[in-house]
Amino acid sequence: MNFRVNILLLNLSLACAFKATAGGVADGGGFAYQAPRTALVVASSQLTEMLLSFKWPDRKACLNEQLKERYLPAIDPELMAKVISDLRHEPSKELERKNYRGELEPLVMNYGSDALGPYIEVLKPFYIGFMAYNPAIPGMLDQVKTLLLHESSHVFGYTEMEANVFSFTFINQGDTFHSPFNVRCIGKRPKL
Repeated sequence: MNFRVNILLLNLSLACAFKATAGGVADGGGFAYQAPRTALVVASSQLTEMLLSFKWPDRKACLNEQLKERYLPAIDPELMAKVISDLRHEPSKELERKNYRGELEPLVMNYGSDALGPYIEVLKPFYIGFMAYNPAIPGMLDQVKTLLLHESSHVFGYTEMEANVFSFTFINQGDTFHSPFNVRCIGKRPKL
C-alpha cells in the first residue's frame, strides 16, 4: 500500500511540476510565457528607440530619384516604431503559410492591418521557441529584434527576401546602416 501511495504522490508532484513549467497553456500562458514576453518588451522598446533616433535620409529629397529608379518602399520610422511597440500577443494562436518551396510552415509572427492600422501578431511558435529566453545569452535579443523588424517591414511592402536582408542588415550595422536596402532613397531595389 505504501508503494502505491508513493507512486500516486510522485505522479501528482510530477503533474504539478509540469503544470508549473508548462505555464498552463490551456489557460492562456502563465509562467512559461513570461520569458518570451520579457524578450518582446525589451526588444520592442530598444528597437523603437533605435528607429526614432536613427538619422534617416530626407524623404522629400528622395522623391525625384524614386520616380527615376525602382527603390525599396519607403519606411516611415514613426509608424514602424508604433507597429513594433503595439504588438498583439496571441500565445495560443497558430497560423500556417506556404514557403517559397510551396510547403506549409507555421508562422512565428503575422502582420496585417485593420481599423486600428497595421499590426504584428506574435503567435504560439514564438512563445514556445523563446521559453528558454535568457538575456545573458549573447545574440538572443538580436534574434527577437530581427524577427520584429522583418515582420514590420512587410507592412511597408517588403518581400520575404527584402525583409530578411533589411532586418539582418539593420541589426548588424546599427548606426552605420547605409546599403542598397536602406529604407528611404540610398539605393536601387536590388535584384534578388
